[in-house]
Amino acid sequence: MAIPTPSPFLRLPAEIRLMIYELLILPHSTKALEDDDPYTLPITTINPSNTAAPIAPRRTIYHTHPPRRGFLPIRSLPTTWTIKPHPSAAHLRETLPSLLPLNRQIYTEAATVLHTAYTLSFGASIDAIGPFFHDLSPFGKRAVRKLSLTKQALPFVSSSREDDWRAACACLTALTNPADASVDIDGSPPAVQEEPLLNLTHFTLAVETADQPSYPSAWDLIAPATAAEFAQLAQMRREDWALAPQADMLWAEEVRRIRVARGGVVRVESVGAQCPIVRAQNIRFWVKISKSIEGFGDWMREGMVMEGEVV
Repeated sequence: MAIPTPSPFLRLPAEIRLMIYELLILPHSTKALEDDDPYTLPITTINPSNTAAPIAPRRTIYHTHPPRRGFLPIRSLPTTWTIKPHPSAAHLRETLPSLLPLNRQIYTEAATVLHTAYTLSFGASIDAIGPFFHDLSPFGKRAVRKLSLTKQALPFVSSSREDDWRAACACLTALTNPADASVDIDGSPPAVQEEPLLNLTHFTLAVETADQPSYPSAWDLIAPATAAEFAQLAQMRREDWALAPQADMLWAEEVRRIRVARGGVVRVESVGAQCPIVRAQNIRFWVKISKSIEGFGDWMREGMVMEGEVV
């Protein structure tokens, strides 16, 4: 049997191939606004029936319910995920579909360059996390290093969005921390596996926090909390579910089950949102987190970054 001859491209030295991959994949310009990073790949959701471009046949299509308006019944809408790169990286729309399917070695090398350079940013489109990683190949999952998502303002999150958040965290936990996973990424009981499929080195959680109102309110009466106090609040929630303020800690504990590699970076950022009059208990707890973003971030890092020496 004749031994297949590698293509001229694969006969090039690895260093030369790396330079070519970088020219094809990296942004053409790094100039950007402060909140508009060209090395970020925003992943959002679209209705596949409302787009002119055809949807990849292997891409998962699921159904979501839009916010209810009044008492009229609502119907579910078909939804799928899509990537909207920065304008300086818009070439990825054509480069990736042409480059990645060529062969396994090119896919491996190009995917490594892609995920080493870019951060997958889901923003508030957390319902896209499960379908996205379901569609990603096993090697593609292992190549992902950087991920970010946004937690919307606590008092204004609907029950359906809470379900989306819970499912997204369960998916990422199953991929990064299989020993602690309760469900797999497709909703089934997790298969026994020794190594995580997703090895994150950078995780960013953007939390919509309350801006201090310009009018007199109870804002100044709410004391900020330290990492130790957040740990105590979480412990109180586990011991007594009926404690309403501590019940709001559940979403954060779901995130803390996600694991970041030893020596990895966990960033918690504040995204300002309008603060209503501070009266309801859930508003008060939201303000406490808003005034304690540094302590909250320390508490998150303590639970997410794996212990031990950097490997």
